[in-house]
Amino acid sequence: MPRKSANRPGAAGSCITPEAAFQNAFWDHWEAGLYVDTASGIPLFASVHKFRSGNGWPCFFETIAGEEIGETTERSGGMIRIQLRCRTSGTHLGYLFLDGPEPAGLSYCIKSSALRFVPQEDLQAEGCGEFARLFTSEA
Repeated sequence: MPRKSANRPGAAGSCITPEAAFQNAFWDHWEAGLYVDTASGIPLFASVHKFRSGNGWPCFFETIAGEEIGETTERSGGMIRIQLRCRTSGTHLGYLFLDGPEPAGLSYCIKSSALRFVPQEDLQAEGCGEFARLFTSEA
């Protein structure tokens, strides 16, 4: 289990905090590593699954969290979207859209304020060594 870390200032917590497109920490961040939940430290996404969506938020075509991400379908204003929360911490992560790249067509559009980045070289020290395999040439 990854080491738990304190929330950094401005972290999302369990509330839904607005965040401006193109004005957040990770929308254009391409360093190799993991993105973990700010509240629990649980690994949620890997940089190898990140793609350029053009929407101003970090987007991933898959998650490494398995059942740790809870989904709630919202219907309002003639729109359907799937809200994402970390099950352990309750942190509002962002939304899942069905307009991502192939093969799955998924786009996990995530708020930077809900994430903390762990660089590839720090995975062992942060308790995330099991994910190092994602960054090898065989992955």
